[in-house]
Amino acid sequence: MNETLITTVKEQGGRYLVDNTKLVPKTDDNIDYQNVLKWIEDGGIVEDEFTADELVEQELIKCKEEALKLLNDTDWYYIRQIDIGEVVPAEIVEARTKARGLLNA
Repeated sequence: MNETLITTVKEQGGRYLVDNTKLVPKTDDNIDYQNVLKWIEDGGIVEDEFTADELVEQELIKCKEEALKLLNDTDWYYIRQIDIGEVVPAEIVEARTKARGLLNA
């Protein structure tokens, strides 16, 4: 890796993630690590492991996965309602409505 080709460096679990493609261990005998150190010396700024936007995006993905799981886990209430006529509890209807709203946001 040539230091002139480095555009971004992030902290990633005790290593550097260079240009979002290559993990570089922080060992002195590693030429890639030496190139990162030179890049930093020349004014490059190491970013946090995740930016605030990336953390927000990860949280949104997690919430959407949970919403989808809730919908999948409660589908049987509607099947039961069709099969035997037992009404879906209001809290399930409300939770499913919120989950669909999140998924459609």
